[in-house]
Amino acid sequence: MFNAHELLRSLTQNTNTEKDPSKVWIYTLLSWLFENKHHYNDPFETIDEIYADFGYPEEVSTLIRYIPTTEDSATSEDQLVHNWADFLSSYEQKLRNTV
Repeated sequence: MFNAHELLRSLTQNTNTEKDPSKVWIYTLLSWLFENKHHYNDPFETIDEIYADFGYPEEVSTLIRYIPTTEDSATSEDQLVHNWADFLSSYEQKLRNTV
């Protein structure tokens, strides 16, 4: 679904990402975690840690269980997984547009 290795390689050749390389790392970590979520008892706990480690970036907030949203079902795990897939897809597009 998401080829983090290919995207990371192409982005490292782009000088625009040098302004904020954390965006590439956020995508890479969340993409890898998404692909390997079945190896974790609670992958959303790891997302919480990534969120904190990168200074609570607003774009990741839709993946955080304890942040209220306007959607009634947004706190269900199924909705969070859906948000996660949407996030990766749109974030990848944003990153590719900088290449």
